[in-house]
Formats: sequence, C-alpha cells, structure tokens
Amino acid sequence: MMYPLVQVDPLRLGGSLKWADCRGQRRRYFNFGILATAWLLRKLSKRRGRQLIVHVHTPALVIVVALALTIGARITIVNTQHNTWPNFRPHQKFGLWLMAFVSKAYIGCAEQATASLPPRMKARLASSDRLHTIPNGIPADVMRGYTARRMQVWPAAKGLDSAPRTIVIAKMSPQKNGIHLLNLVKAIPELGQVTWYGDGEMRKELQAERTRLDLDERVYFAGVVPREEVYDALARSDFYLTVSLWEGLSIADLEAVAIGCLPLMSDIPERRVIAEATGLTLLPREIVGEWRVAAQRYSWMTQEDRLATGLKLASLACDAFSLEGMIARYLEIYESVGPHKNVFQITESG
Repeated sequence: MMYPLVQVDPLRLGGSLKWADCRGQRRRYFNFGILATAWLLRKLSKRRGRQLIVHVHTPALVIVVALALTIGARITIVNTQHNTWPNFRPHQKFGLWLMAFVSKAYIGCAEQATASLPPRMKARLASSDRLHTIPNGIPADVMRGYTARRMQVWPAAKGLDSAPRTIVIAKMSPQKNGIHLLNLVKAIPELGQVTWYGDGEMRKELQAERTRLDLDERVYFAGVVPREEVYDALARSDFYLTVSLWEGLSIADLEAVAIGCLPLMSDIPERRVIAEATGLTLLPREIVGEWRVAAQRYSWMTQEDRLATGLKLASLACDAFSLEGMIARYLEIYESVGPHKNVFQITESG
C-alpha cells in the first residue's frame, strides 16, 4: 500500500473508504464496484490534470480499464501477471491479451511467468521494450527480526526428542492439493504436529479426510489469523509444508524460507526461482518416499545443524527477494512511463 489502492468488488454498485493495517500503520483504501472504480479513475485523472498510472494486478479487471478509457479517463496502464500462463482460465487469458495491447509496461512476478507467455504475445511485448520481470518481495527487515527471534526461542523450545512442528499456510482450495497433503502427513510421522493456517471452500472436505486418516490429534486447522501470529509460529517450527499444484511466486513460500523453516515444497515451475536463489531442493509431488527422506535427514541433524541450515536459507532468501529491491524496480518502471506520485493500484477483492 505504498500508493493508493482500489480494491474492486464486482458485487458492489457504489463504494467506500476502508482501513487496513499495513506494516504497522493504519492505511486507507478504496473498496468500489466496477462502474464506481472507472468513474473514480476518470474523476481523479481530470482533477489532477495529468495522466494517472493505473497498476492492474488481476486480469479480470480489464473491464475496469476498458470502461475508464471509454468514459475519458486519462490513464497509463501497468500490468503485473502473478501466475504462469497455463494456470489462468480462458477469460483471464483473454484479459491478459487485452492488457498486453494497452499496457505501457507488462510485468511478470517471476521469470517463469514471463517465459510462459504465448510466443506471439511475448514477442510483441519484448519488441516494444514493455516486457519486464520483477520477482515478488518480502519485508527483509521484518523477516530478519523473526529469524533473530528463532535463534532465541527455537533452541529453548526444541529438544532433539521433542515432537517436530510443521506449518501449512494455504487457502483450502483445489490448487493447494490439500487431500494429498493430509495423506503425506499420514505417511511421514517425522512431520509431527501440523498446524494449517488458512480457510476456504474445501474445509469440510478436508476435515472429513483428516478424520478418515485418523489425524484429528496431529493436524490442527487454525483458520485465518493475524500475520504476526503466523510469523511467530514459523519461528518456532521445524518444517513448512506445501504440495500446491500451481502457484505464482508465493509470498507464503518466501516468508517461510526467510524465517528459517525447512521448506518441503512441491516441484512446480513457479518455485524454481526460489530453489535457484537458495539451493533448496524441490520435491516431486507424487513420490512420497522422497518427502519422507527429506524430513528424516533434517530430523537426524543435531539441533545446531538444523538451526544453521535454516539461517543459511533465510539469509539467501532475504537477499534475493527483498521488498525494498522489488519497490526500487517498480519505481523505475513507473518513472519510465510517468511521474510515480500519480500511481494507483487496483486489485480484485477476495
């Protein structure tokens, strides 16, 4: 929220101002419907007497851009693609095609995102110097604070014979592959007690599967909690577990690595940039034996070696994916298309 944010709610007609916590500060943002957002962008661009830079983060919001341009808004479009091309639905791909035509800058959140574009689309963007890659970033200073906390609390809270703790941070949706995750937990006793942060449409199905696998005593569904509580749990835990079928460059993945958990992560293209930066080994989703071997190797380490392994990964992740570095890259993009003080971010609610 370094710039004004418009959260677009397709179910609303009007809009209102709301408040949210952002890195320790209370910040306002707009929560408007589609028509109201287009009207707002037109009004603000007319009031300031110069172009607004509108940074779009969701392909479905191409309709807002089209409406705003139709009613005379003076806007310059910057678009960020947060996933790889094959994982978008047809209507989202159509929106991204249109964004490629109207955007002054088209940004992938990882090399895999830009590399996955259809060849003609990628060539068109590259030939006009509009194609860029800016990896997602995490607040390195905050992560280092929790890493320091890990150094203090983790050795005291853990003994070699105590039960490991495993953290899952995932929406309960098909993308996150939760049924397979629970079966992995069943097959890998070294994961110990598991806490799952997140909620979603598959919660009842996952609760039933947890009971069927006799995991009610090992797996706790914590729901949605403040981010600081998740960070604190990561600082006290051994493993971070994710078996997603696909992702963008996941902030949860980056934060878990940057706090010092050992990440057990499925090998999908979007995660390979993390593996390249940290030396982390990704795991084949369906080969359960390799997941158990990875957990066993870590469990057999001395307490000091476990801590050192996590701290090394954390340092590499903070250096490679700092929020400060990401912001600096975006500022360069904004300055190349117009004065960055006129930037508005728009994203879809939910």
